[in-house]
Formats: sequence, C-alpha cells, structure tokens
Amino acid sequence: MLFRHVGIVTQNIDMLKDFYAERLHLTPIYDAVEKVMIVKLEDKNGMILELLQYESMSENTLRQK
Repeated sequence: MLFRHVGIVTQNIDMLKDFYAERLHLTPIYDAVEKVMIVKLEDKNGMILELLQYESMSENTLRQK
C-alpha cells in the first residue's frame, strides 16, 4: 500500500512548513485557511481513519497529477 496523503496536526504551522521545505526540500503547493468538517472512524484494533470535508472544496482545490 502506498500513502498518497499524510496529515500532521501542529500548533505552529509556519515553523513546520519551514522545516519540511528547508530540511527535506519539499515544495509548498497549497496554503489556505479553510473551514473543515472532520470525522474520525476507529476499528477494533485502534486504527483511525480521518475523513475531512472542506467547506470550499472544489475541483481546483487539490493538485492533480
């Protein structure tokens, strides 16, 4: 299985963004403040699947590859 997306919760997004951009050479491709609905589902082993639905989500919100 390959991961397409990993989410990280942080209290200082600017510091973390700078760290990943400078140290790991990742390029920022999206930067916005949006309202989001979050649903977390847990299986019997404690694995959690997080679903996110952004209020302003559209066809152009996500970068297509």
